[in-house]
Amino acid sequence: SPCYSNVMAGMLSVDLNRIGILNNPFKVHNYRRLIWEHFWSGEYFLDDLSGKKYVAGDANIFPFWSGLFNEAPMLKYCVTKIREAGLDHPFPLKYTGSSADLKMISANWFAPNYEGTAVWTHMGPIYIKLAREASPAKAKEYIEKYSKIIEKYGNYLEVFETNSQPFQTRFYYADEGMLWASMFLDLL
Repeated sequence: SPCYSNVMAGMLSVDLNRIGILNNPFKVHNYRRLIWEHFWSGEYFLDDLSGKKYVAGDANIFPFWSGLFNEAPMLKYCVTKIREAGLDHPFPLKYTGSSADLKMISANWFAPNYEGTAVWTHMGPIYIKLAREASPAKAKEYIEKYSKIIEKYGNYLEVFETNSQPFQTRFYYADEGMLWASMFLDLL
C-alpha cells in the first residue's frame, strides 16, 4: 500500500465532499488519520507498508501538496530527510536514493531505474515550492538549476538521469514539452 495512493484517495475524498453532488465512496475512511498512523515515521513519510525504511520523494511531498497535511514541523522534517537522502541532487526531485529501493519489475526491463534515482520534473517544482518555506535561498538555487536545464534543452523534459542528461534507454526517451512546465512557471 503506497503512501502516494493513499494520499490521492484522501485528496479525492476531500474533493468529492467539497463538490457535494457526487457519491463519495471514500468518506468511510479518514485518510489523514490513516496516513499519519501508518506512514508517518516521526521524521518522514514511509513510501509504502513494505517495512523498508528509505526516504521517497513522492511520499514526502504529496501529503503536503494535496492539502491533507500542512504542519510546518512535519514539512521541515520531510525537507531535511529529502536533502539528507540526496533526492534533491543534481536538482529536485528523485523518487529514491537508490534504484534498489524501488523495483518496478516490468518497467525495469524497458527503462531500468525509471522510478529510482532518475530526476522527475513533475515533482521538482512541487518540492521547490514546499522547500521554499524552509529555505528561500535553497529554493532560489533549485530554480536557477531548473532554468539552466530548460535553457540547455530548449524544452521542459519529463525525466533526467543523475548526470543531468535526459533519461533514455534503448526503448525509452524522456518526453518533451511537458505541461508540468506550468508548475515551474508558478514558482517564478
